[in-house]
Amino acid sequence: MLRVEEMAGVIAAPGGSTVTQVVDGATTAIAEVQAELARLEGLLHELSALRASAQSLSTQAQNLAIAAASTTGEELENAKRRGAVTVVIGAMRQLAKVVAKHDPDAAAWLVEAGDFGSALVDKRVDDAVTSGLALVRRIHATFCAARKSCETIAVPRAVMQMVPFLAELVTAESSAEVAKAIEAAAAPVGAWRQKYKRRLVAINGMVGAAVGGERLAGVEDSGAPIVTLFAPVGVHATAPSCGGHCEHFGIFLSVLDLGTYVSARLNEPSESDMETVASDSTVSIEQVISPGLYVTVGLSDAVPLVLGVGGAYAPNARRIEAADGSERDAGALRFQAFVAMDIPIVLY
Repeated sequence: MLRVEEMAGVIAAPGGSTVTQVVDGATTAIAEVQAELARLEGLLHELSALRASAQSLSTQAQNLAIAAASTTGEELENAKRRGAVTVVIGAMRQLAKVVAKHDPDAAAWLVEAGDFGSALVDKRVDDAVTSGLALVRRIHATFCAARKSCETIAVPRAVMQMVPFLAELVTAESSAEVAKAIEAAAAPVGAWRQKYKRRLVAINGMVGAAVGGERLAGVEDSGAPIVTLFAPVGVHATAPSCGGHCEHFGIFLSVLDLGTYVSARLNEPSESDMETVASDSTVSIEQVISPGLYVTVGLSDAVPLVLGVGGAYAPNARRIEAADGSERDAGALRFQAFVAMDIPIVLY
């Protein structure tokens, strides 16, 4: 049996190519129709996937509504906001699956934005930082592609090493959790000796004692001497004086200080015309946040001791009792000298 093309050739041979042209045109049209049908079939599959996603999101919304029904007030508002964000993130991820076939770059945008939003909603700080950096790099790459020339963003390895540690500190809900995070991230024993050999910047902890004075914010005549446990965590930049066994000098920027829990004023509780200041510290997690700046010196690489002098601010440091019996917490500005054990956490 002859094929269509052969028959067309036989028919057209005596008198020209008219029938061949008609058959070729019909063949082309059939191919185009088949391609269009395939495209429509793909769209139907995508619409089916979107419908399934919509049903899934509807189920999630119903579950969130049921959960929200058992809460009231501020908890209900938080649940509503969290539920709305969760639904949006879910929609972004489902849309990314559909878009990926046609525009992979747009799909990657949606996925990374969804990961970032999910980490924020779930309060996963380390994942939020990681996905946030990935999103920034993609934004940067997009602008670079538009300009056709740009340098890539390189995140320092030290920054990535610090992310889990900083995440643990940020999410800690007690001083015990802060101490546990520091212990888990501490550099190997003896790492403090590196400060006597080369210039270093380190995420650093210290444990020792300090004496000095403090003045309370918003309280007149509140100056008093203090003695306190000194246990800060911060950034320590140091440089050796001779590159060998000599001393090193440095600047310590504190961020946290567990020692604020056990600081004591050495005078009697002070009284003004309106208020009384307690001599002991108040106890709250907010107190751990204690920004400060100190000048330090390490005397010898034989012992991990550091001496220093400087100041720090301790929020909610003291309980103030007014004449009418009401109470409030006041922050304290402290100037102190300390001697402490040097505990490097991350060196770079």
